[in-house]
Amino acid sequence: MTHTAGMELYQLRTFVTIAREGNLTRASERLFTSQPAISAQVKALEEELRVKLFDRTSKGMRLTDSGAILLDEAEKALAAASGVLAQARQLQGNLSGELRLGTVTDPVSLRLGEFISRLAATHPGLGIKLKFGISGAVIADVRARELDAAYAVGELEDKGLHVVRLRPLRLVIVAPAAWRARVEGADWGAMAKLPWIGAPEVCSFHQIARDLFARHGIALRNFAAEADQENTMRSLVAGGVGAALLREDQALDAVAAGEAVVWQPGEVTSWLNFICLEERRADPLIEAASAALEAVWPAKDRR
Repeated sequence: MTHTAGMELYQLRTFVTIAREGNLTRASERLFTSQPAISAQVKALEEELRVKLFDRTSKGMRLTDSGAILLDEAEKALAAASGVLAQARQLQGNLSGELRLGTVTDPVSLRLGEFISRLAATHPGLGIKLKFGISGAVIADVRARELDAAYAVGELEDKGLHVVRLRPLRLVIVAPAAWRARVEGADWGAMAKLPWIGAPEVCSFHQIARDLFARHGIALRNFAAEADQENTMRSLVAGGVGAALLREDQALDAVAAGEAVVWQPGEVTSWLNFICLEERRADPLIEAASAALEAVWPAKDRR
């Protein structure tokens, strides 16, 4: 049997993620890696350890007895690696390095300018690298440690993530202004039959819209276009392409501009969040970001 040269942290992260999810598909989505790739990583780790970690079942991936024992050690190893990084940063004295921050939606609604200004004033040696994306993608990047922290939209419940709710986010269904007669008085079934502007599956808006219609026993399937940015979705609505789920502030701007009409029954509230890995909360980089966040988003504003 051929063995790898040694365990890699990414293999342990893959092992832990599959164990938490119990399913290769969901694990690959969280890690943003293909199923064959994570299967190969598990196989390599099993060969290195000479222990079978999972049994494949009709319901997914089930930890073996040995795998269950090693899962605890793998989680400790990942936490220890974060501890080494945190200690190294403390030894540097003044905080330096780079904060990799994921962003969604527009900078103004995130209070991003104030956040970065606060960090720069408090830690002048700290660089900030922004990565704009959609919620599912930035969440996966935080889990994979490709981002240190991120803003994300949705009802997030994951014991591996530390989630700070910043403010409720009201979303509404809008349609092109020219469709007013088709929309006024329409029921959920009629709205679902309209052409829709969808969002990628990893976008929180995609799942929120589907869940909203599913509550009324209706599947949302008639997608005329897909967009991964809110401004693009608004432009497509204004252009008469289809209906969409938008932030209320953007929807009202579109209505005021004569571009759209709001379908009143289609309202839902989600959350804007700030997230990091739970096990990294003591990392000086995360502590600095959390302090800046507290200054910009004081608890009294989080409602």
